[in-house]
Amino acid sequence: MKRFSNFIFLPFTFQFEICKYFVRRLFGAEIAKSQKQLYTLFCDLERYSGKVLRYDSEAITIQFQSKNAVVSLRHFPSSDYKVFTQVFKDEQYKSTLEAFRKNFNQEPECFLDCGGNIGLTSIFFKAAVPNIKICIVEPDTENFKFIEQNFSENNLTDAHLFKSGIWSSDTFLEVNSSYGDGNHWAKSVQETTTDTGLHGISISDLQNRLKWPIIDILKIDIEGAEAEVFNTQKSDLTFLAKTKVLAIEIHEDVIEKQTILDVLDQYNFGYFSDGELTIAYNQQLIL
Repeated sequence: MKRFSNFIFLPFTFQFEICKYFVRRLFGAEIAKSQKQLYTLFCDLERYSGKVLRYDSEAITIQFQSKNAVVSLRHFPSSDYKVFTQVFKDEQYKSTLEAFRKNFNQEPECFLDCGGNIGLTSIFFKAAVPNIKICIVEPDTENFKFIEQNFSENNLTDAHLFKSGIWSSDTFLEVNSSYGDGNHWAKSVQETTTDTGLHGISISDLQNRLKWPIIDILKIDIEGAEAEVFNTQKSDLTFLAKTKVLAIEIHEDVIEKQTILDVLDQYNFGYFSDGELTIAYNQQLIL
């Protein structure tokens, strides 16, 4: 009954796509991946007390009351729904928050999101810790547009937004769309001598700009650019001494995981793995 009532209040275009899904399933016809994804989203409406706010040719915007979040997701074949699944359904960063609370016996005051994609991880942390300060860095123009939209939908008007790439220094960068599967969650950057208008920024410089003496939680998911960030010959790594908890996705096709773990050892971090993430906590800052 709840699912039927959800259907009644869907935008007509969404209703039409769901009907096509059921008709094709009824007659045993092949179901397109886009229709499967929309049906899964339809089921999520019931599971997370959701309602569709908008549905157009580019994206769907849904309010999930039980997640205390509004999310705009681009349609298949975009990777946005996969990111939503990781962040909100699988709660990929829940263990990061738990590691902070366990080791520092308080709520985090600030979150630096390096490789923000469309902003869902920041929204997850804001929903969990309403008073947390947010800074997000994302180099891709399309992704950044959806960060602005998602932040606006969730009233994150005081967040710091940087359309930049995380790097070892201030240099020109260009977005490389051929990394990984080439989808929205796999946008990497590379250095260039051409004035692209896209600048690299180091985490230490970013911390200085923000005037954050301590980064409570630092997320790094920058599609291989961590090889540049953790280059001990080129990069200023002093931000590690001023970071309490780090959650990093290490892309081992670019840098060996042990290389980063060796750096974390030097800065006296304890760490553990949770799925794709390596979560590290600064033992020097534990009181």
